[in-house]
Amino acid sequence: MQTTVKKRDTLLRMLFICFGALVLFGPSFLLLLTQWIWFSHDSIWFVGAHSSSYILLTAGFLFLPIGLLAYFYFRTKVTIHMLRGYTVYLVVSLIGFICLSAVALNSYYYITDRGITFSSISMVGEREIPWSSIDTLEVWMTEETDAQANHYVLMRGEEQVYRFEATSYTNRHRDRMFRMVTLTRGEVKFVYEEEGE
Repeated sequence: MQTTVKKRDTLLRMLFICFGALVLFGPSFLLLLTQWIWFSHDSIWFVGAHSSSYILLTAGFLFLPIGLLAYFYFRTKVTIHMLRGYTVYLVVSLIGFICLSAVALNSYYYITDRGITFSSISMVGEREIPWSSIDTLEVWMTEETDAQANHYVLMRGEEQVYRFEATSYTNRHRDRMFRMVTLTRGEVKFVYEEEGE
């Protein structure tokens, strides 16, 4: 009987730890997946998902030891104090996740289809610039391969930040050459030049 109770207590403790880890790490991996998932027909691409995931993973490493310490402290038997302790642990973890998510979402900068759709973004250099701190950026065309695959570089002053690859146009702009786009927070402005100009 005592062996059965001990196994039950161990299983219950492990379930609490696993659930806490799921709360902390699950959203992080989901955010990582957003780098490869299309969210709409217009191919809305979320920028900064990977950096947000790193923030949440770091938070997970900070919160998870609390649960492990509680596990060893209450390893003798399951008590009401243990259940309360784990409840506090999970609530604190959830609050931390919500706060970090708010910070992460604030740093998202997404581009929707307004004549052109950006489908892939690659870093130029290793240093990352927070999108939430950028007010205005310019994207200059650096290479044109064909009407359906053009390459652009996101500039901040003379510094290359991101390289864009645009893979689709809307029909109304097929007769124009895409020269420059200015990105401002909450707004996308396009500047076109007619072919031959």
